[in-house]
Amino acid sequence: MGTESKITGGRYPSWAWFAPALLSGVFLIVIGVMLYVMQLRNAGENARALEVDATAAAEAIRGRLGADRNFILSLSDDLVRESLDEVTFLERVTRYVLDHPEVVSVRWLTGDLAVHRQAPADPSSKIVGTRITEAVPSRAVRLAVEGGRALWTRPFNDPSGQPVFELWVPVVRGNGLAGMFGARFSCEGLIRRSMPPPLVLDYRLTLEDALGGVVVALPSSDRIDPEFSKLVPLDPPGYGVSLLVERYGNRLWGWGMIAMAITCVALAVGMGFGMWMLARSIAVRQRAESALRASNEALVSLLERERMMEERLRESAKMEAVGRLAGGVAHDFNNLLTAILGYSDLLMHRLPEEDRTRREIGEIHKAGERAAELTRQLLAFGRKQVMQPRRIDLNAVLLEMVQMLSRLVGEAVELIVHTGPGEMMVHADRGQIEQAIVNLATNARDAMPTGGRLEISVSAVDEGGRQILLAVKDTGCGINEAAREHLFEPFFTTKERGKGTGMGLPTVYGIVAQSGGRIEVDSEIGAGTRFRIYLPGVEPRHPGVSTGDAGLPVEPAAPVPGGTVLVAEDESVIRTLVVAILARDGYAVLDAPDGVEALRVAGAHAGPIDLLLTDVMMPRMGGKELADRFVALRPDTKVLFMSGYPDDDLGVEGVLPENVAFLAKPFTPSAVVRKVRDLLEGKAKKGD
Repeated sequence: MGTESKITGGRYPSWAWFAPALLSGVFLIVIGVMLYVMQLRNAGENARALEVDATAAAEAIRGRLGADRNFILSLSDDLVRESLDEVTFLERVTRYVLDHPEVVSVRWLTGDLAVHRQAPADPSSKIVGTRITEAVPSRAVRLAVEGGRALWTRPFNDPSGQPVFELWVPVVRGNGLAGMFGARFSCEGLIRRSMPPPLVLDYRLTLEDALGGVVVALPSSDRIDPEFSKLVPLDPPGYGVSLLVERYGNRLWGWGMIAMAITCVALAVGMGFGMWMLARSIAVRQRAESALRASNEALVSLLERERMMEERLRESAKMEAVGRLAGGVAHDFNNLLTAILGYSDLLMHRLPEEDRTRREIGEIHKAGERAAELTRQLLAFGRKQVMQPRRIDLNAVLLEMVQMLSRLVGEAVELIVHTGPGEMMVHADRGQIEQAIVNLATNARDAMPTGGRLEISVSAVDEGGRQILLAVKDTGCGINEAAREHLFEPFFTTKERGKGTGMGLPTVYGIVAQSGGRIEVDSEIGAGTRFRIYLPGVEPRHPGVSTGDAGLPVEPAAPVPGGTVLVAEDESVIRTLVVAILARDGYAVLDAPDGVEALRVAGAHAGPIDLLLTDVMMPRMGGKELADRFVALRPDTKVLFMSGYPDDDLGVEGVLPENVAFLAKPFTPSAVVRKVRDLLEGKAKKGD
């Protein structure tokens, strides 16, 4: 009998199929026997290695605990010799814990067994000053005190559920208990610290208690060969704690396993290629899916960034629109306020003190001042306020404000001021910086109606260059997230009706932005608020050099003997007011409604003109062009600009150059006279 070949049409003898099958069977049997013999040999070597490795692991754990015990005893000895203070304790223990991961913390108890210090310090923990309440530690403390010796506890679970144990060492000085030291050890950290690298690959280490319960097992794997395990007692320290060392699954194969292995070898040859093709197909598909997911995530991230940028752009545009609105109305509004304040001041000086009309005019003057302050706040928010920047030391500014701030916040609020080392120099307008500090302090006071603590600090930070950080922190009621989104918007307030204008923080925002800085705020309901103002730092001045204008009022100078002043102002009511003020003070005054007329008046005047007092924004010819032409014709004439809204003719974003004399509207008659006198006498500082 034979087997017909479907390929050639011929027949194969029966042995042609039997011989290869027999040879394959014999070959696989030989391979199986060799594997079995090798496993028997490996089993003996593994048993001997287990004995050595288990002993080494136990000794490593004992050695580690012995070293930790010696460290705690050294703390005890230092306390007996009175050479251990709180700072040394915190430094030594923190450093030791960083180098010894099995140590969780060390507690220092006083003689009355209350917790004195814990290291490493945990700011969120309230344990200092309390007594030990956990069952196992409290019992160990009592037994250690009664026995007068170091005592190890049984393993127990801490509040987070992690297995730990402790060592308590009483400190006896003379005949009394001076205190105790208690070290808490992590069972998991102890095994990890004591486990040599080879053991990690071959064994699972388990700590068991006296009842055979598992305290902790590392690594947590169930591939364990029960025929290769070793239990090593760890007493001391343990109250029945033992170390169980188990080898990973490497047990001897049975005949069934060998037969299965032979079958798997035979099947693997036939299935290998198919599996390889399947795996290759799966890998290609996974790579495509992974690329698609990455592309989708990148698209989502891009869309989110665009959404955030659009939101910031809308917010910026909204703020800029309010700023433009404030600047647009400021010029005309300040002209009106100048007239109201000026003429009311003149009328009050003409009337006697007891005149009822004088008091009524005084109320008009006060209302004008409040309106002027509101205008200044709007300009500050819109970054349109006139700035007169100087090199100032924030340390000095803050220290000079301490008394005023103390009166501002009241006795119920504890004011704490921290200044940085050396000079904290910035280039900013001192008056505006003081205004920002006052506004933030006022907000902090209102957030603490029943009292609290206000901390103001100055420090230097390095964020892409030297920055000066002014931080204002309170312990008030805090600001919710919804309110924080509108915090710097004009007229937004969380205060009761009639108790806030909503311009305090927008004013701070505008001052900081106009000074080239930024402001950040962190707040949590019930935990207080912290504002951080970052201003560009400048190099400290040389020793002995003044840090800038002290901001003190200038005493009125004696009347200037004579002098001619040309006033150029398009608003007739302002021009008439200034002419009257200067004429009353003894000056010869010429006036013109614009720059072109001012040049004509000057050309027709034969005598000298000592001062040109000109508005910045006028029809036909502005103040800057007028001043340039005027000084070219009369080089000896001094120039004083006045405006309620500085444009880019004088400075960028309202920041005046240091060579410009400026009078901000609205102003009072005394301010005009003092400015003119100082400028003509050469006392006025450039840019004042």
